[in-house]
Amino acid sequence: VAEALGLPKLRTIATGGDGSFSGNVLEIDGPAQITNTAITGNSISVTSSTGAAYSAGAFFAFDGESLPIVIRNSIVRDNSISATTAGGPANVEGAGIINGGSLELHNVVISNNTGNATGTSGFAQGGGIWNGMPFAPDGPTPHLLLDNTLVVRNALSTSPGLTVQGGGLYTPGFATTLTNSLIAHNSPDQCFGC
Repeated sequence: VAEALGLPKLRTIATGGDGSFSGNVLEIDGPAQITNTAITGNSISVTSSTGAAYSAGAFFAFDGESLPIVIRNSIVRDNSISATTAGGPANVEGAGIINGGSLELHNVVISNNTGNATGTSGFAQGGGIWNGMPFAPDGPTPHLLLDNTLVVRNALSTSPGLTVQGGGLYTPGFATTLTNSLIAHNSPDQCFGC
């Protein structure tokens, strides 16, 4: 059980020639309970001079077990991720949270997270939350529950011609349950796949 309020502000920078990947200030790969935790003010920047650049969210929840990852009374706010390359695809997924398993959010605020992809091709998906199969076709089918949760003022941007989807929530055909929750004031849209 994690009950620390205010995780350290971290900056992760990855650079490379043929291709670069970076992400995740916090990663959980199995059932867990997180309470009264702030994941705020983190920056993840990935650059590549000639190849692909890929950046993933500040918090990565990947649970292949039967029990979910449960987050209560917490915030995921003011995190930024970017992927930049001059000679290949740039992909950004889940600036705030990237979920690849079973995740429950109770009384959680996901706000003011930003993602930017700059490249010759690619995409930016899920400014607040990305809910999908990051290792498709392998991995569990994701399940996402939002209970008394706010997903607000998250934003995605790209260089011209790249795809932008799910400023608040990106969930391509995967079930999401919302109870007394709000997805609003996100840019460029609220939800993709809902």
